[in-house]
Amino acid sequence: MGALVQRNENLLAIQCQRSIYIMCAQYYCCRYVEVNESTSVRLFYYFVKSEKDPDVDPLLLWLSGGPGCSSISGLTHEIGPFQFAAKRYYSGGLPEIIYRPETWTKAYALIQVLRDELCMVLQVSNIIFVDSPIGAGFSYAATMEGSKSSDTKTVKQLYIFLRKVAQ
Repeated sequence: MGALVQRNENLLAIQCQRSIYIMCAQYYCCRYVEVNESTSVRLFYYFVKSEKDPDVDPLLLWLSGGPGCSSISGLTHEIGPFQFAAKRYYSGGLPEIIYRPETWTKAYALIQVLRDELCMVLQVSNIIFVDSPIGAGFSYAATMEGSKSSDTKTVKQLYIFLRKVAQ
């Protein structure tokens, strides 16, 4: 079963494969945050909770390079807990999303004990992946003025974004 994308006001929910659906519902969310009301600028983010103690564990902010690249690459190809299942040949349809245990929401330490490998999991952090600057990924502006981007505007928008998310 592939990913199903479902829109519900400001929430974009991704329903994962049945085997990791519970993990998705419990540890993952994505939303829009309005960072400029007059120009209707909305930044999109993916939030992945630490799998240990999200209320205590630190928060890591991930901005993909480019600039202008969606942070979904960080979520699915770099440090996030999801990845697209690799297939030799494309057969059509949506890609399959699978859980990737080697993620920054946890770290692994392998210890050899009497020929048996013990995998001890130590969770690392919560991660917030932001599509920034405006126009990257799912982030958008409803006006032409809002879609004009600069380093200064991007920093201001991220500052407002972080303050709103922290509330």
